[in-house]
Amino acid sequence: REVAMDAINVVSNIFEDNEENRLIVKRLLGLTAGMETKFGSDPDTYKFKKIKNKEGRVTGTTGHGGFTQVTDKVLYNILKKTGEIQGKIDLLTKNGINFKGLKIKLDAINSEKLTTPGRKEIRKFLERPVNSIAAARLAYFTNTNPLPKNNKKDIVNYYFDIFAPKTKNNRTKRREAEVYIKNLFEENPSPLLVGEAPF
Repeated sequence: REVAMDAINVVSNIFEDNEENRLIVKRLLGLTAGMETKFGSDPDTYKFKKIKNKEGRVTGTTGHGGFTQVTDKVLYNILKKTGEIQGKIDLLTKNGINFKGLKIKLDAINSEKLTTPGRKEIRKFLERPVNSIAAARLAYFTNTNPLPKNNKKDIVNYYFDIFAPKTKNNRTKRREAEVYIKNLFEENPSPLLVGEAPF
C-alpha cells in the first residue's frame, strides 16, 4: 500500500497545480489502485487471465496493468493520441516516467497496430507501480469531464463512470469502493498528504 501511495504522490505532484485538485486526484488514484488490485497486494495483480461470462464469452481481463489494471489496448490508444495528451506524456517522461520510451519501443515493433510483443512490452512497463499509476492518470485525462468534487460520493461515482463502467451497478463493488474511499478520507495523518515520494 505504501508503494502505491508513494507512486500516487509522484504522479499527482507532476500534474496537479493546486492543492485541492492534487488531493482529489490522490484520492481518485488511491481508490483506483485499491479497487483494481488492493494496492497491488491482490495475488492476481500480475497474472494475466481472461474473464468470461456464463456463456463463455470473454468480457474482460485481469493481471495486465499493474496496480491500476490499465489494459494494454487502453494504454496503446493513449500513446497513439495526438494533441494535449502528448504534452502530458512528455511531462511524465521529463520527470522520469518514460512513456515516450515505451512508445518508441512499440513503434519499432509495429507502428500500425498492437501486436503480441507490443502487449508484452506494455505489461512489463506497467509492472512498475509508478508507471501503472501514471497510466491511470492518463486514462482519466482522456475523459472530457472535469475532476469530481472533493467528496466521497463524487469521487466514487467518477471512478465507476470513467474507469470501471462495467461494474458501476455491482452492489458488492460499490460497498468495497465505499470502504476504500472512507479510509482515504479518514486516515490521519493521511499518506496522501505526505510530500514527494522517494523515487
